[in-house]
Amino acid sequence: MAELIDKTYGEALFQLSLEEGKVEQYADEVRSIKEAIAENPEFMVLLDHPQITREEKVEVMRNCLDGRASDSVTGFFVTVIQAGRQHFLMGMIDYFLDAVRKYQHIGIADVTSACALSDAQKAAVEKRLLETTGDVSIEINYQVDPEIIGGLVIRIGDKVADNSIRTKINTLTKAILNS
Repeated sequence: MAELIDKTYGEALFQLSLEEGKVEQYADEVRSIKEAIAENPEFMVLLDHPQITREEKVEVMRNCLDGRASDSVTGFFVTVIQAGRQHFLMGMIDYFLDAVRKYQHIGIADVTSACALSDAQKAAVEKRLLETTGDVSIEINYQVDPEIIGGLVIRIGDKVADNSIRTKINTLTKAILNS
């Protein structure tokens, strides 16, 4: 059910941003709100508190966004609270931001290497991923995992390209044991 709520509300905000021709503006505002919530986790506790009325929660949200977000983005967050769906707010935000990335052809990749990559290596990985995916730009999250021994493990969405030495060794070992 949570995924349906995230999708319904996130898609509604995305469609509104398209209709108003303000996709980038709303994305920037929503990213800022997401960062603020992440830095102040007690804010979500306040929004979920059963002894605080919806009207009080709406007032808090309006005060927090006053002068920091457009009327439409503020209205979206107020609507979420009025519907009693604030518990799902982060999922809605993530769905909206994912929709914006897809619309703008911005990919997301997780790249794992055995040791930290140099700037030149990162540039080469980014160039190759852009060529492969056809995205306009790509956000890459780099991680280091010495256990892969060498090579790279690249995850884009639900697709994984595992070219690590660990996987090659495991594959060879299984082939030898099964022959």
